[in-house]
Amino acid sequence: MPEGHLPDCHSPPDLAPFPFAAAPYLPHTARMEARPLPTMCVYATDGGAACQVTLHHWRDRKTGPAFPVAVLRCATHGRAFTVYPLGHFPYGRSSLAPVAPDGEVLWTHDDGTGPRLAWEHTVFAPSFALVAAAAAPPPDSPGPPQPVDPWWMTEECEGTQAARVLGLDGEVAVRTAEAIAEQLQIPRLVLLDAEHQYRAARGPVARAQIVVGVLARLPADRCVLDRLLGAGALAGAWRSPERWDLGPLGPRRKLFPGRGARAG
Repeated sequence: MPEGHLPDCHSPPDLAPFPFAAAPYLPHTARMEARPLPTMCVYATDGGAACQVTLHHWRDRKTGPAFPVAVLRCATHGRAFTVYPLGHFPYGRSSLAPVAPDGEVLWTHDDGTGPRLAWEHTVFAPSFALVAAAAAPPPDSPGPPQPVDPWWMTEECEGTQAARVLGLDGEVAVRTAEAIAEQLQIPRLVLLDAEHQYRAARGPVARAQIVVGVLARLPADRCVLDRLLGAGALAGAWRSPERWDLGPLGPRRKLFPGRGARAG
């Protein structure tokens, strides 16, 4: 399956059947570049040999980030892997969290109510759009028929993906659901109730309202990306993502183990 293509809604639950790395991307000369570059490959285990990672090439993306992303190669393990901008992930059309490529949290203002997280830039955008459309007053007159926007055709797949990341699709064990709630910092009973409502909901609007309600319970702070990365790993949306940042002693790696995590 080519990179940048989201699997069908009825595909197996693993959207990314391999671990992936993400790092801040910052402007540098004529392009955005990952800083820092990972010093360990995503196929390494804690007891493995030291990785020899080098930049292999820059790869264009048709969806997701609007700039080429770095592909690294590890001579030790003989494998190549992509370094995604913070917030992005394999096969994703949009960012997972309301963050810029460098990890800065994105905010927006809504009718003078104060800043809120800019979910309209993420995979959760269709859910917010459906809720807003359902709440809008009907037009005074029907007017001419409006053309179908192809963007709406992706809502069901995007909604399925959003529910999976939040653990709402009922595909996780009880202990895993508890871990997801802890990772998101949402009370377990609140998430359990949302899961039951989601599974019983009929129609995309009803499901979107539940997704939006869960996101409203997330703490609105700079850790929103880490919470969603970890929740998605636990729920099986992707395998063992790792985040790289520049620490006081150099590149620093944070691993989010979950279902399908590699040994080590």
